[in-house]
Amino acid sequence: PQKLRRLLEHLRGESRTAIGYAATNLLHLLLACATEKSTEESSAVAGADFSGLPVRHAWLRNENLPDVNFQDADLTGSIFTECLTGVRDVAVDPKGDLVAAGCEDGKIWLWQRKTQALHWMIETNAGAAWSIDFSPDGRLLACATTSGTVQLWDVAGGWLAKTLSQTGEAAWAVAFTPDGRSVVSSRGNAIEFWETATGRQTRALTGRGDALHRLALSPDGRWLAASDDAQMVYLWEQQSGRLVRRWFAENGVLQYLTFSPDSSLLVAAIGHGLVHGWSVEEGATVLEYRTGGGPITDLAFSPDGQTLAGSDIDKLIHLWDVATGRQQLLQGHTYIVWCLAFSPDGSQLISGGADQLVCLWDVKHARILHALHSHRRTVSRMAVSRDGKLLVTVSDDLMVRLWDTTNWRIVRQ
Repeated sequence: PQKLRRLLEHLRGESRTAIGYAATNLLHLLLACATEKSTEESSAVAGADFSGLPVRHAWLRNENLPDVNFQDADLTGSIFTECLTGVRDVAVDPKGDLVAAGCEDGKIWLWQRKTQALHWMIETNAGAAWSIDFSPDGRLLACATTSGTVQLWDVAGGWLAKTLSQTGEAAWAVAFTPDGRSVVSSRGNAIEFWETATGRQTRALTGRGDALHRLALSPDGRWLAASDDAQMVYLWEQQSGRLVRRWFAENGVLQYLTFSPDSSLLVAAIGHGLVHGWSVEEGATVLEYRTGGGPITDLAFSPDGQTLAGSDIDKLIHLWDVATGRQQLLQGHTYIVWCLAFSPDGSQLISGGADQLVCLWDVKHARILHALHSHRRTVSRMAVSRDGKLLVTVSDDLMVRLWDTTNWRIVRQ
């Protein structure tokens, strides 16, 4: 590495034409000298000075460049890791081939899983891209924005296929129905249904007048649930739009709403550590768990519906046996746990938190398998591909990382 740095200094006496790609080649060689055991401070490239030099067509994606000086360098054609602005939502397409991220600056990024290449980046020009969802066939990407616009984007070409709503209150959530024929969005105090093929609004459902922020579609497509700021939970029949029942969450503000995999239960996280579940068909309370601590930050059902996981602000993950109510605790995070996801076979649980860790847990034995420390700030969101081989994590460090779950290595960031 020292010899390479001396060559780098020697280039400063040459013209840019004479240098050609020499600076780029030296940069790649310095990066090749770095080993997995290198720290940022001891890395061969740390602190290297490329200021004023032509560093053209350098491939720097996924590379760590601590304190490298590129001031006034010619970086024409060089590829760096994209730095995103406030990722609000992330989604994996049904085939697991593409990963999408919606950002606060209104941009949507789409990457190819196999090559890790950027497929496209588009600007919604409609405020923050707050919620995104792939259609069941993977051909369209829906986006809800804070300006009230709901858009459908063609995944293959990256062009705007339809604008479903253009003005009004902020749209906080969007989702395709399981059959893909309709798009459902939450905007203001209304849940709106749109026909995917034509973009025509077919129905608008309202509660008592308060804003509806949380939205959940049952996996079988029969039910739609939403909650409002007045602590009301509503359940509609999706096909007819009929309000089936509503509940009042008397124990506090609703933080999360989800259906069980078989669509028989609607579960809500309420107030300080309460998990409440209702039978969809009968409306009766069928489960009630308490964490004994602070508010719950996320809920996730195992694919077979037998286990419910909940994370909280007290650094804990709770595992409940849905049939018996028996609780197990997972301890390993050192700060707030923000997000959860089960592996497709339900044997493992993945968590992310404010301690910057991504943790992998053995559900059966309630023990930690891996603690991955790659993000530099809070891990706030995650998604798992249907085949379970890809994990996507989002952090407040403005990075989206793609993990190969067969070896737990980062394949892209």
